[in-house]
Amino acid sequence: IVDRFGVDPTTNLNRFGIHDLTEQPAYPVQAYVAEGGKYQPIKDHTVELASAQEEAAQANARLDAANAQLAAIKSDFEARITALEASGD
Repeated sequence: IVDRFGVDPTTNLNRFGIHDLTEQPAYPVQAYVAEGGKYQPIKDHTVELASAQEEAAQANARLDAANAQLAAIKSDFEARITALEASGD
């Protein structure tokens, strides 16, 4: 702060747009919300959300493939039953 603004960091820095935080974030921050004269960092969950959406898309693709496989098995089973019934006549 001394190098950038030329002021002592223990003084009131609000005039520079620098405010105290409720906590020092060790995570990506999406926004800050005023809370009792300080600012609360709001965690950015963009990366986790994108990862969860990708996992869900992969799970849906596996489910679609399994449903297609079940439909094929059912169709084959029905065809075999029909053939057996027809051969019994």
